[in-house]
Amino acid sequence: MRRLFFMAIAVLCAGFAAAQNITVTGVVTTSEDFGPLGGVTVAVQGTTTGTITLDDGSYSIKAASDAVLVFQFMGYETVSMPVNGKKTINVVMDPESQQVEEIVVQAYGTVTRAQFVGSSTAIDGGQISAKAVSNVTNALAGASAGLQVVNGSGQPGTGATVRIRGVGSINGGTTPLYVVDGTPVESSTINMINSHDIESMTVLKDAAATAIYGARGANGVIMITTKSGSSQNRSVVNFEAKVGTSKRGVPNYDVMTDPAMYMETAYRALYNSQVYNGKSSAAAYAYADATLLTQSGVGYQIYDVPAGQLLIGRNFKLNPNAKLGYSDGTYYYTPDDWEKESLQSAMRQEYNLSVSGGDEKTQYFLSGGYLNDPGIINGSGFERMNMTSKIDANVKKWMKTGISTRYSHANYQNPGYQTSWGSTANVFYTANMMAPIYPFYVRNADGTKMVDGNGYTVYDSGTYTNMTRPGDAPRGNNAINLLLDSNSSL
Repeated sequence: MRRLFFMAIAVLCAGFAAAQNITVTGVVTTSEDFGPLGGVTVAVQGTTTGTITLDDGSYSIKAASDAVLVFQFMGYETVSMPVNGKKTINVVMDPESQQVEEIVVQAYGTVTRAQFVGSSTAIDGGQISAKAVSNVTNALAGASAGLQVVNGSGQPGTGATVRIRGVGSINGGTTPLYVVDGTPVESSTINMINSHDIESMTVLKDAAATAIYGARGANGVIMITTKSGSSQNRSVVNFEAKVGTSKRGVPNYDVMTDPAMYMETAYRALYNSQVYNGKSSAAAYAYADATLLTQSGVGYQIYDVPAGQLLIGRNFKLNPNAKLGYSDGTYYYTPDDWEKESLQSAMRQEYNLSVSGGDEKTQYFLSGGYLNDPGIINGSGFERMNMTSKIDANVKKWMKTGISTRYSHANYQNPGYQTSWGSTANVFYTANMMAPIYPFYVRNADGTKMVDGNGYTVYDSGTYTNMTRPGDAPRGNNAINLLLDSNSSL
């Protein structure tokens, strides 16, 4: 009995020793250059015990002598190593062997990069849809070497000026040819394409890449491939919503916004003009008093001053008894913030829904989108609704057919004189140059905004009321033109 008892104790001790934890150390390297791999996950298989290798590839972990260590690192094949009682285990990890051939889209199909002869750049659709643009041409900026993208207008929906490897003609056009799913389209219609429907864009740059299109491809070709269904026997539903604000990105300069400060400065300028020409101080004051509210001065009276008192005192300060707002019996004059009235901070909204799927015989892709991109200038903006359906069917092994339909409707609010009038139609220029004493609206004698017989608000164009803005101040009110209906009386 005593012998059996000691034998049982010996077996238990042996089992305890077999399951005893040991500390395993080692170094993990890569087979590419046998350099150390930091950040490799080292785990004991079947447990929650693990660690990560240091920058020099070294690691230390406690594990049972009969455990299995699993080494994992992104881009490398997983390695499993049994401990077998060893206290040092060095591992060499091999990179995953994945060969993905880049596909180049050309006129009548696709080829691999190795088969393609010429210069081109493929742009993934994810890069395009990630940018909040109304026209896909604006998303090409910085996407390819040799591709110049200039957006000369902030008008929503306006396409960018695209040049591939510079200007190739002096007298001819320089716009590249756009090809959507194998069909050439006009560049003016690109803004009707929803960027979320694009699978990829390929820029063909040189003569070898564009020879098949002849003279039309002389300025380069931009191939747009839209999304299709998949043959993975499952349906995929995607919904995306983007909401943001459109506002002026660069703030205005620090300018005078106080009407009193402007009137005081204008008065001092008139006074100085006489003193510098040798007139006496009394004569200079008299000239400034008589000229301030005329065409040689500011032209508008916006302060009500008690009878017999001056608007600006001899200390060049506004009369403390002056009250902002003046009525001549017919109109009421008070200044407005032209930048606030001309520009706006509006909410930009974009919603996209798509359903795709299919099997080996039939694939489908359906999508719908809505975009509302208001401009920061009142009266400008771009609104688009679009629907796309694409169905492909493998009728025979040698025959494939399909149908693709696309519907788009856009509301493009783009005042024509923004470009046809040149710099005089620049609303930013007008709002910045307008002094803080001039009204934006025409007001009745009681101070209410005037409305014409058609129910439209009347805006002060500079010559509408009994007062006229001087010739050196902007007289054309381009900002208010954006707010007017074509039937307005102005």
